[in-house]
Amino acid sequence: MKNQTKALLYNSLALFFGIIALLTSWLWAYYVNLFIAFPSLIAAFFLCKSANKAMPGNLFSKVNYVLIATSVVVAFVTLIILLLKN
Repeated sequence: MKNQTKALLYNSLALFFGIIALLTSWLWAYYVNLFIAFPSLIAAFFLCKSANKAMPGNLFSKVNYVLIATSVVVAFVTLIILLLKN
């Protein structure tokens, strides 16, 4: 497979896992966050890192990194709000 095709495949999978992580990162009830969001977040990070290695400086990888960082921020802000509220 060409490097460009590899990068596109890895970035597409990273985008999929990143969206799953973003949609479930605020769910702290019954530890849904720990069992769904964080594993998909870790998978998205490593797929994005592999895509960046296959094709450095790709804009798609940068967008995925922003999505991953947003998921982490949402998860921790939600956790802090829940801890302060209770």
